[in-house]
Amino acid sequence: MDLKIGGKLFTVANMERRTVLHDLYLQRVLRRSGLDRAIPEPGEDPEAYSLRLYGEIIASGAVCELLGGYLLPLGTTEDQWSAELAAATAAHLGACNTEEDRRQVHQLAAEAVLGFFRRELRSLAISRISSRAAAEAQREPSAAR
Repeated sequence: MDLKIGGKLFTVANMERRTVLHDLYLQRVLRRSGLDRAIPEPGEDPEAYSLRLYGEIIASGAVCELLGGYLLPLGTTEDQWSAELAAATAAHLGACNTEEDRRQVHQLAAEAVLGFFRRELRSLAISRISSRAAAEAQREPSAAR
């Protein structure tokens, strides 16, 4: 899907094809924004959690920086992504000044956060399963003594 923001065409990067540098960039932005520490609260429903994550990224001031890792200028492939390209994309988005551009940036930020939300919940579930398995494995040898 092609997006026109501030007169420039972009496409959403395929996160399955991101490079190691691209992945590290996104992790760095997410850590600086605090999203990596925003785990679901007990009893917090998915919608409330995703809204809280969106509020966190807005409050961090890292929306354009995050989108620099989420969008590619049209015609650019994932293996051509660079931190310099992300910085140029972030600067372009930050300078956009129409209502439509602002709406698109907010919508894309919400989509990026939802992607993080999905990956985070999957990672959290895997981590909990691994922790339980490790705890059970530690109990088994002591039960045999």
